Amino acid sequence: MMRARRMIDPLHADRFAKVFIRMDWPERPAGEGDTGIDLVGIERDGGVCAIRCRFIRGEGKVTQLAIDSFLAAFSRTPSTARLIIATTDSWNSNVTNTPKDQQPPVTSTGLSDFLDSPIDW
Repeated sequence: MMRARRMIDPLHADRFAKVFIRMDWPERPAGEGDTGIDLVGIERDGGVCAIRCRFIRGEGKVTQLAIDSFLAAFSRTPSTARLIIATTDSWNSNVTNTPKDQQPPVTSTGLSDFLDSPIDW
């Protein structure tokens, strides 16, 4: 008998009511192109979270260049929070320090979070 696969990761399930690919988000400003925001999460408290997803190969790190447009886009998109999701736990030191100075703060999810997840990614 085949076991049912878990499809919702508890790490963010309690936080988000719905998540959109940014281009499909109904509130996206008309005609706006790529701003570095990949997903938009509608939080259960009514907030809007801009989400940047980065696929990093091997020993690579999340770099400042990889998140600059995302951080700049925040000022143009009505968001209450920001989240960076990456397939690594390695972050360039500039990237590690940059979110600390941002309001609202930028949170992150990395490789170790995926490995600890009950979902078989």
